Amino acid sequence: MNLFNLNQTALPFKTDLKEHGYIEAGKVVGESIHLANTLNLITNRKIVSDKDDEAKQLAEKKKVEKQIVTAEQQKITAEAEVNDLKVKESTQDEKKQNKKGEMNELEIEKSKNVDKKNSKAVFNFWMILAVFIPTTIFLYCFYVSSFHNAFFRDIAKQVANANLNNIATVMNTVFNSAAFSEFNLHWFAPIIFFAFGMVLHLFFDSTSKWRYLWVAATVVFIFFADGLLAYFIEASNHRLEVLMGLNKGEWIFYKSPVFIMVLVMGFFTCIGWSILLHKLREQHELINSQAFLRKKMSLIRKEIEDIDAHISKLQSEILKCVAGVEKLNLKIESLKKDLEMIHYGINELKINIEEFYSGWLKYILNLSNKDTIHKLIQECEAVKDRVLTEITQGKAA
Repeated sequence: MNLFNLNQTALPFKTDLKEHGYIEAGKVVGESIHLANTLNLITNRKIVSDKDDEAKQLAEKKKVEKQIVTAEQQKITAEAEVNDLKVKESTQDEKKQNKKGEMNELEIEKSKNVDKKNSKAVFNFWMILAVFIPTTIFLYCFYVSSFHNAFFRDIAKQVANANLNNIATVMNTVFNSAAFSEFNLHWFAPIIFFAFGMVLHLFFDSTSKWRYLWVAATVVFIFFADGLLAYFIEASNHRLEVLMGLNKGEWIFYKSPVFIMVLVMGFFTCIGWSILLHKLREQHELINSQAFLRKKMSLIRKEIEDIDAHISKLQSEILKCVAGVEKLNLKIESLKKDLEMIHYGINELKINIEEFYSGWLKYILNLSNKDTIHKLIQECEAVKDRVLTEITQGKAA
């Protein structure tokens, strides 16, 4: 079969290309024009290697196609992950903006003379506390002594022991040292007045529509209780005066200075103690509210820092996923090129040309004239390189 007839047939001519190259070179003594013509026949698949395996080529094509599908699925998954991470980043950013809004509101609140108010509240708290503590001590001691004088006083003993030296002590009806040297229930009696002082404080704080009624009722009760206490003290004192012969028995209790003094000292001190307790709590709450404001701002700053760290982590993951998508894009491109190479048979053509040319070159190298060998190699190499370049450029086009 000659080369002319190869152009007339639809079936390619299969042969051992290396041997065929050697034979064809021998026919034309390695002439480069004939090489170019034969390489064109190989390029157009008129001459193919008898080693070509179409089934293997098809299997390779399917393998690459499967790799492309897998890579594209991985790309879709990676892109979905990127979108999901961007949504999370957007959510975190929105959360951060909300926290910044909260912080701005707290900053505005703080800027409204908060520091000045806080300093005033601290001063008021310690000033009220400095009065509240001794008031509490005085009130406790007053009621201990008053209850002792009203209910636990041993009048007979005091009369028996009375003399010119201790008459002032015996007649002392408000603060009596004997009340603090004897242990009896009068030590616990002040609890009643402290309890109602606290109840009055609670009614001050109440939001009930009946709060003023309850406040008035409590004040009346304290006044009544103090009045009773003053009455019994004055009654005890009157008995003492009668037994000592200092009083003939005439007695109008509400005209007694002792009755009025005990009533006033007990009632107004108890009411004052309740008001001080109320104000002390108010100033303490104000101080705590400022401390709470600062604590809340500190917590929000920490939350913003945590959100920033989370956003940075998400951004890092996004960059990693985007890089993965780009890597998959490059892989898909490379696989598609490999698929085109298989589809167009470029690798196969190049291998066939190289194989044919190796036989052709073998013939030239066996020639005896070195100058002829050198010239033919240069010409034939140029032809082969041109054909290979045309194949590559043709595929790219």
